[in-house]
Amino acid sequence: MNNQGIQSYFQFKNVNWPDMWGATWETIWMTVVSIAIVAILGLLLGLLLFETSGSDKLSVKILNVIVGVFVNIFRSIPFIILIVLLLPLTQVLVGS
Repeated sequence: MNNQGIQSYFQFKNVNWPDMWGATWETIWMTVVSIAIVAILGLLLGLLLFETSGSDKLSVKILNVIVGVFVNIFRSIPFIILIVLLLPLTQVLVGS
């Protein structure tokens, strides 16, 4: 790509900036709300796991196992996504 191509790539003549800033703030707002919801749910699930971990009651043990499986499944999802995203990179590096 020549220098003129790079310069034309970074010219934002057709951008509607008021809409862009509005969409940016909407994205930030959705991110903040999502983080707040996940933090509250994570705290509640963590407390539930902690409080049910040492009980001798069968129903509490079953609840602990169910919540533990749920947490472990969702905790592994980011790692699975990372593996899937790194597969093309490893194919380029290794060559097969």
